[in-house]
Amino acid sequence: MTNQPEPRDNIELLTQPRHLEKTLKDLAKLSGTPLSKAAREIVHLIDPAYYRYESRPAISTSRWPIVSEKDRNREQEILNLLDERSEFVFFEIPLEEFCQFLHDLYEFPIVFDKAGTEELTKHGEALVDIQDEELSLRSAFEKILPQFELTYQVRDEALVITTLEQAQSNPVRRVYNVFEITEKENSENLVQTLQEALGSKDLKIIRTGNKLIVVGSEQEQFELSKLLTLLYLSE
Repeated sequence: MTNQPEPRDNIELLTQPRHLEKTLKDLAKLSGTPLSKAAREIVHLIDPAYYRYESRPAISTSRWPIVSEKDRNREQEILNLLDERSEFVFFEIPLEEFCQFLHDLYEFPIVFDKAGTEELTKHGEALVDIQDEELSLRSAFEKILPQFELTYQVRDEALVITTLEQAQSNPVRRVYNVFEITEKENSENLVQTLQEALGSKDLKIIRTGNKLIVVGSEQEQFELSKLLTLLYLSE
């Protein structure tokens, strides 16, 4: 690769993508206002890498698998992808564009339900700003969405973005097969143990044989699945 000549003056300096982007960012910070849509589009046209995303393979999944219908395990696949850790930088990207980017990258549906769409319009141009952070996709969504009074649920073979109120009134329902745990551990008080460990009054756990029916938020489901894995791995 040949070295590019140094810019001769400030005008040429500004035409180089990295300098233009830095200048626009500095101006936005000094003025206390976000970059205009036009400014972002200019940066994008000159340098498509105005956001950076570097995927890192998940070390391992800590989720206890859910019971799925035969040949319909798409929701489990999405849950596993949410554990994947990634390093990315997004500078004031519209939330819908952020979701579309992840949809294209991971090839799973990310959709806004009616309540989520209505809430998003209240915030105008909802902008995502994450810089130099390494997070799981799950943590990224949990960090970004509450800023706009939103959350997510994995259901209907998609990641559905909805309002906090809608998610609370329509919690996630999942079934877990805990045969390997009940066979290994003294499991008479398994439900009580899980309830006390999670400490959520809204979480419902119903045991039927070697299966658990769990009704709760996406975050509660994740914490419960981690606990089941730890119980199985413990001696």
